[in-house]
Amino acid sequence: MKHPPGQENDRTITFSNIIAYYKPEALPGTNITREYQKELEVSCSLDKTSQVGQSFKAALGEIKFSVFGSGHFRLNFKRYKGESFDELEDDNAEVWQEETVYFEVQLDSVEEVGMFIEQCWATAGQEPDSVPRHDLFTDRCPSDVDRTVQVFFPNDTDREGFKFDAFTFVGDHDMVYIHCEVTVCGNDKAIMNRQCSGTSSRRKRRSSSFLSTQTISSVPIRVRRATNDMATHDLSTYNSFGTFLNGNVATVLAVAILMGVVKLIGRSTDISYKRVPTASMEEM
Repeated sequence: MKHPPGQENDRTITFSNIIAYYKPEALPGTNITREYQKELEVSCSLDKTSQVGQSFKAALGEIKFSVFGSGHFRLNFKRYKGESFDELEDDNAEVWQEETVYFEVQLDSVEEVGMFIEQCWATAGQEPDSVPRHDLFTDRCPSDVDRTVQVFFPNDTDREGFKFDAFTFVGDHDMVYIHCEVTVCGNDKAIMNRQCSGTSSRRKRRSSSFLSTQTISSVPIRVRRATNDMATHDLSTYNSFGTFLNGNVATVLAVAILMGVVKLIGRSTDISYKRVPTASMEEM
């Protein structure tokens, strides 16, 4: 077997060899032969570059992540003694008509959440939809018919206040209930809505996402009417007209008493007595 060297080009390397599988014997007595020697030439060519690959079949499926969270918030509706909103008023404290009252809504939640008051109104009944009704402000804008209303927009997004002069409803009503529609949202939206706006702006804001809109109500306010207390208070403490009225009432009362005494004396002079017979008395 021969082992010729391999041959190489740009693409392949070729190895060649010759396999002799029959070698004739010499003719007897000689060194010659007349038979053919049988040989097999073999070549092996290998590529210098080649591509190999593998494949796999993936099982198709879905991986879903669902994360849910929950939280709580609380709205507090309180009455205060002044517009500094630092001293609470007693819930049972009565107020006089035209006395200024102060209310504030406070949000108790995480720092990222804020609130703003959409509107507030007053009713004579406990329910928010009861009548009669008086609008204090809508879209944070005070009512045109009540100039005593003022809305306060603090820098803190977790509180908002307002004030107005106390009043009573016409008729037999001495209690006033205050109701407010409050929107809870992110701090950025709470800051954007801290201003008076019109109805069109309100419709635009409603398209945004908010956490919640709640209607809250205050404890009832008992309003004292000045006319109801004139019978138990000195009228001179209200105004100068009270002093004049007191004097005239006393004068009229004195004249009436004097006339009654004079009339009684005049009638007493006309009184005559008549003796009743004894027999008549016995028959009775």
